Amino acid sequence: MERAKITEPSGYILKGTMGFINKPYEADELHETIEITLHKHKIETRLRENQRWLNTI
Repeated sequence: MERAKITEPSGYILKGTMGFINKPYEADELHETIEITLHKHKIETRLRENQRWLNTI
C-alpha cells in the first residue's frame, strides 16, 4: 500500500478487458482504492495550500 501511494495512482479499480470495471468488487480492493484516493486528495490539498502561501511571498 505504501508503495502504491508513492506512485500517486488515480485510485480506480481497473479490471477486465479495456479497463472496464467488473462487479462484484473485492472488499480489500475497494478499501485500498478508497485509501489511495483519500491519500492523493490530502497530498493535492497540501500542495495547493503551499502554492498559495508561496504566492503571498
